Amino acid sequence: MENRMSGGGTSLLLLATLVSIQLSQGRTADETDQLGTFFAAVGSNLALLAASQLPPQRPAYMNEKSAPCPMRDRGRLELSKKANGLFRQEAA
Repeated sequence: MENRMSGGGTSLLLLATLVSIQLSQGRTADETDQLGTFFAAVGSNLALLAASQLPPQRPAYMNEKSAPCPMRDRGRLELSKKANGLFRQEAA
């Protein structure tokens, strides 16, 4: 489904407001609250479904094209040295 929000976000907001007013006509505060809760749950579920359909993103540090990071690389080197030292001690 293509994105139809470009330039039409205001129209969609206005439509949502008009539908909300129309749905609340003749209802009690409790009924209107229940409708609001229902549509909030629908909106949350739609957002979750949309997010689950996005392709997975790799963190920048895993990207081969990312710039080298001296602090990150230094940390890896220190961990590697500690691990090597521990293995040598156990082997002895």
